[in-house]
Amino acid sequence: MFISAISLLGFITSASAHGYLKSISVNGGANYLAWQVGQDDYLTPEPVRYARRIKDNGPVPDFTSKDITCNVGGNLPAKGVIPVMPGDKVYVLSFSCSPP
Repeated sequence: MFISAISLLGFITSASAHGYLKSISVNGGANYLAWQVGQDDYLTPEPVRYARRIKDNGPVPDFTSKDITCNVGGNLPAKGVIPVMPGDKVYVLSFSCSPP
């Protein structure tokens, strides 16, 4: 049976091309927070987070810039390091696709 891509689009109610990680867990244990978009920029001292820092969840206006890989301001590495051993299970506990 042939189903056209156009007819399948009718079942899609919404889609998001932007998102960011909020927290990570290893083996269901400790919760390691990622950069909290819209919150951590205002904290002093800057908190230690376990996923890269991003400015926001918005679009990258210049697709030829370095920002296309990690969002605007997202090329800053995380300060925290999560200990992971071979065989451990890493869980993404929260991922947001909505604007902060």
